[in-house]
This record gives sequence, C-alpha cells and structure tokens, in this order.
Amino acid sequence: MKTHSSKLLMPLLLLGIMSMTGCALSKMIKASEENNLTVTPSPLEVHADTVSFEMSATLPPKLLKPKKVFTINTYYRYGTEEQELTPVVFNADDYPNANTEATTIKQSYSFPFKEGMERGSIEIQGKASNPKSGNFKQSDRLGIAEGVITTSRLVQPSYTASYADHGYNDKEELIPTNVEFFFDQGRSEF
Repeated sequence: MKTHSSKLLMPLLLLGIMSMTGCALSKMIKASEENNLTVTPSPLEVHADTVSFEMSATLPPKLLKPKKVFTINTYYRYGTEEQELTPVVFNADDYPNANTEATTIKQSYSFPFKEGMERGSIEIQGKASNPKSGNFKQSDRLGIAEGVITTSRLVQPSYTASYADHGYNDKEELIPTNVEFFFDQGRSEF
C-alpha cells in the first residue's frame, strides 16, 4: 500500500511545485503592470542618422521573486518591421532589497535610422522567467513612446562664398606717371 501512495505522491508533488512556479511568474507579470517607465526624449529624435534615447524603469517592491528573472524586452516597431533592442534584465539575486523598496534601472539605447521609421513606436514586453526550469510568462506589449522627429535631416549644407581674384597689384611701381590737375584760378576745389 505504501508503494502505491508514494507513486501517486510524487506526481502530485511535482505538479504542486510546477504550479507554484507558474503562480510566482503570473504574480510577477501582474505586478509589472504597476511599473513606471520613462523614455527621454519623447518623442524620439534622429541626429546624424542615429536615434538615441534613455529609458528608466522602476519596478514596484515585491515584484522580483527569489531565483526568478524579470526581463523588459524593448522594440522599435515601424510599419510592418521592428527593430529589437537590448533587453533590460532584473535578476532577483542582484537586487537584495527588491522586496522592501522599488528597483530602478536606466538603460541607454541607440539604433541606426532608416527611411520609414518616422512613424513608429517604442514597445516593451515584460517577461518573467525561471532560469532553472525554463518556464516563462509574458505580458502584452505596451507602447511607451511614439514616432521620431526628423527635423535634423531637413538641414541643408551651407556653402561658403567663393571670391574672385581682385587683381590689385600691391608691388612698387617703377614706371613714372605724370598726372595733371586743373583748378579754377584762385580756387583750390575741383
């Protein structure tokens, strides 16, 4: 009888552990909806064919669970295409005070500007994962910044004025020249 109950106990125990892991990941995703994200500048700007911006993320307390990882995946979506940017990774082991205080991180991004990127948006997607088991849960994508200002690309190059040779000879003249002046008698004016 003991062997039969131990055979039944092991799958139930495994199912319980897996459900707790899934529950922790779901709680992380639900708590991530309260995060505070800021993009500077907003809207984005292109300078010298590069779009640069800084994103700061503040996660609420108790979001990070022990032995779990929370990742903010960042994308720039334009038209039918998207550019994947560097993800921001929050590892619970790296933030020991995450249960009592908010966790803030700043990340700088830049990507090359291509034609058609004017009308796009920065989107983020949270991903809670358990590195040990490989399980993960993802949030819906959220748009946090719209468009790219391209005013700097409208600037025309300025051209310097070209000057013609003036033809003035500032060397000493060696040929004598006679100049005659005629005045009215008794007057010194022309």
